[in-house]
Amino acid sequence: MKSLIVVLVSLLIVSCSEELRERSHLVSMPDENSDESLSLVINEYSPKGILQNENGESADWVELYNASSETIHLSNEEWTLSDDKDNPTRFVLPDTMLNPGDFLLIWCDGLPENGTNHAPFKLSGNGERISLYHHEVLVDEVTYDQDVKKAYSYGRTSDGSNEWSTFSKPSPGVTNRSFDHYAESVE
Repeated sequence: MKSLIVVLVSLLIVSCSEELRERSHLVSMPDENSDESLSLVINEYSPKGILQNENGESADWVELYNASSETIHLSNEEWTLSDDKDNPTRFVLPDTMLNPGDFLLIWCDGLPENGTNHAPFKLSGNGERISLYHHEVLVDEVTYDQDVKKAYSYGRTSDGSNEWSTFSKPSPGVTNRSFDHYAESVE
């Protein structure tokens, strides 16, 4: 009887996981020790305003990356980014098509009136949580609590991987695979 219950529970978990993958456009949901990639991930971020946005203002930013082999439609109201776990729909991502291997830069400058790629919040230099949601289901999340150095960013060591590094040369909108960008690895 116990083995029958275990089999039924396992089938239910697999079925729910497949449904979540389909709803979230996830190719796979890796465990924390896996180097397997999610389809849309937070790939790099900087909470210290090291870049200037199109208006010439210093701004925080988050880079998203499509690690899948499929084009992802970031349609309105489906994909959101937030720094507030109680408000997953804080910023609705712009309605755009993100091709495999493409990046999307979101300015976290607190100035949504500046355009569709401008979130209504800034990132804290002293640490916080950045979360990516699909239909209000958590898809990816980064939590940092260290004081970030002024000219540095943090990103996945290679695009879409689970290992993170400190970048002495931030690389928004381009691949994170150039080893000369790494200042140190972080776990």
